[in-house]
Amino acid sequence: MAQATDPLGSSKQSIRYASVDLLRGASIVVMLVLHAVMDTLDKEYYISRLESVGIINTAALIFLPLLGGLAGLFLLTSAIGNMLGMSRNLQKGYTPYAVMRKQILGGTIIVVFAMFAEAVLGYHGGLGQLLLNLDDIGSTDYSPMYYRAFNIETLHTIGWAEILNGITHGLLAAKYDFSKSWSKLIRIYWMLAALVVALTPIIWWLSSRLIPGYPFATNPATGQPMFLPVIGTSPWSDLVMYFFVNPFAAPVEPLFPYLATSYVGSAIGLQIARDPENFDRSFVRRYFGMGIACFVVGAIGFTLLLLGVMRNAGLDEMIRQYQRIFDHRYYTSENEMPGGWFWQYLTPV
Repeated sequence: MAQATDPLGSSKQSIRYASVDLLRGASIVVMLVLHAVMDTLDKEYYISRLESVGIINTAALIFLPLLGGLAGLFLLTSAIGNMLGMSRNLQKGYTPYAVMRKQILGGTIIVVFAMFAEAVLGYHGGLGQLLLNLDDIGSTDYSPMYYRAFNIETLHTIGWAEILNGITHGLLAAKYDFSKSWSKLIRIYWMLAALVVALTPIIWWLSSRLIPGYPFATNPATGQPMFLPVIGTSPWSDLVMYFFVNPFAAPVEPLFPYLATSYVGSAIGLQIARDPENFDRSFVRRYFGMGIACFVVGAIGFTLLLLGVMRNAGLDEMIRQYQRIFDHRYYTSENEMPGGWFWQYLTPV
């Protein structure tokens, strides 16, 4: 490949890149702490004794689930980093289709690793079950190894988003001259993000039409929710179908609506990748303001949603529903909260 001068190497641009890495690292650390607490904190104990537990415990019940939204921040910063990498490669002389192939390969590797980690290495996978039963290894239940891979967690979403972002950016790079079309490309990514959010309920509805009872009903053949096929029990055609359907509509963090977060990250990455002479310094203030506005609107809508649950089912039920804020597919009419996914999506942004 022909090598061109890389305008991204200035010290100021390096600081911008380091800031992205810092945000990504912070979101990973907070997510790890959150998962550790979620698996060790006896939430039911504290919920049943709210009138007597300390204020720190009560605050933990409120704020720790909300921090689960930092999975969205992890996805956002990953998309920013991917866009910076694609922009570098294009400016070095790589063809758009070479960049696309690289992203598809990288995303595929992440998806495969995510499935293996979720089923085998994760705290709910085979190794996690073993560690929970070190005092009686013979009683270890290894069955999650046969279905956990199909659960769509943040790492799965990042891998699939990298694939789709790579395809999107490769096609756009083949059509537009980046040196002259930065603003237009940024607008395109914002429009794509809005389109993903608008299509989310339609995609979810289509998935339930394709697979009746999807995703929450129990599959009588496997004993698992409809979105979790079981290796060795489910037919191979189901394994193939769920491999492609789940990323779009399954719990916990489906591409609809979270591909929109990835597209927004790509728009931010395009802003950061601009050369210092054309860099728009006001974009940080604008994007930060939009993020705050999304959070406020989402928090108001989500609070009203939970208040409705409390009015209909009581305080304890409201708290239990709130504890599931990490499950970005849960707040739907199937669980008596129609449209709740939209407010839930905006809140952690």
